[in-house]
Amino acid sequence: DRDHAWQDGVMTLYGEVDKVIREVTGSSSFIFSGTLLGYVRDNGFIPHDKDMDCAYLSAKDTAREVAEEFAALGEALIAAGYSVTPKASCISVRRLTGSKVMVDIAHLFIKPDGNVGFPFGRVGTKDVPVVEFLPVGAGQLSGYPVGVPARPEFVVEHIYGQDWRIPDPGFKWSERRRSRDPQPLLDYSQRTRIAMDDLYSQPETTEPSAFV
Repeated sequence: DRDHAWQDGVMTLYGEVDKVIREVTGSSSFIFSGTLLGYVRDNGFIPHDKDMDCAYLSAKDTAREVAEEFAALGEALIAAGYSVTPKASCISVRRLTGSKVMVDIAHLFIKPDGNVGFPFGRVGTKDVPVVEFLPVGAGQLSGYPVGVPARPEFVVEHIYGQDWRIPDPGFKWSERRRSRDPQPLLDYSQRTRIAMDDLYSQPETTEPSAFV
C-alpha cells in the first residue's frame, strides 16, 4: 500500500489495457474483485495486493460469443505488444514476462434471465441485475482515473458476501465461493492458442522455453 512506484506502474498499465478492452469489446472496463474491495473499503489498494483487477460486462448474446470475444481480447493484447497469460476466467497482462506490474482482466456477461453472470464465481448467491454495473461511473484510485460499477458497494457484496467490510486475511476462494456461471470460461484450446501466440511473440532468447 506504500509502494507508489508499483501503484504508478500498474495504474498506467491499466489505462493502456482499458483502451484495448474498449476497442475489442466496445464495453467500458471497471475495477473489480480485490481492487474494487480496496477502493470501497480502504480508499485505495488493499495492503500487499499483487495485481490490479478489472473487468468488463460483455454485450454478446451467447456464452460462446462471450468466450470468443474474451479470447480475441487476449490476442489483441498480444498484438499490441503485451505479455499475456490466459486462464479460464481471467487474462493476466504485463509489459514483460515476469514483471511484478500486472493487470488481471475478468469478463462478465448477461445471462438469459437478464441478470449478470460471474464466470469466476462469487460468494453471494442473489441475482445481480445489470443496473448494479451500468452505466459505468468514474472514480479515482491512487490519483488515476478508473471505471467504477454503478453501485460499487452492492457489487462488492455480491463478490465477497455480507461480511466484506471485515478484513479476512485467511480468505480463500476455494472455500468461500458459492456460485459460478462457467459457460463462457475460456476452454483449453482457446487458452493454448493464446499462450502459444504469446510465447512466439516474445523476443528470441537463448534460454529454452518452459514448454521445451
